[in-house]
Amino acid sequence: VSSEALVNGQFKITFKTSAKKFIADGKGEETEQPLEESVEIAMFSNDPNKFGLENRVIYKQQHAVVSGDNSFEIIVDEKPAYIGIDPFVRFIDRDTGNNILQL
Repeated sequence: VSSEALVNGQFKITFKTSAKKFIADGKGEETEQPLEESVEIAMFSNDPNKFGLENRVIYKQQHAVVSGDNSFEIIVDEKPAYIGIDPFVRFIDRDTGNNILQL
């Protein structure tokens, strides 16, 4: 994840992620499936996992995510402290700890 200040006071946030989708058969076997989903990306003024802190959502929109590597470049009006991919856990995820990163 990187942040670049632009001359107009905005910030360009650039990041990459890798995504996979699996389907379980109910017997413990998982098979990878093609992923092509609209996934929410959000940026926060503070750590969204610390409920005692004042926090604002700086950015929140759906983005297309596919199997494999995905690259994003998003322009925002304020520099975020944290960025999250599916930060509100809409999708079943065995490791939600890697969904939110500090900038």
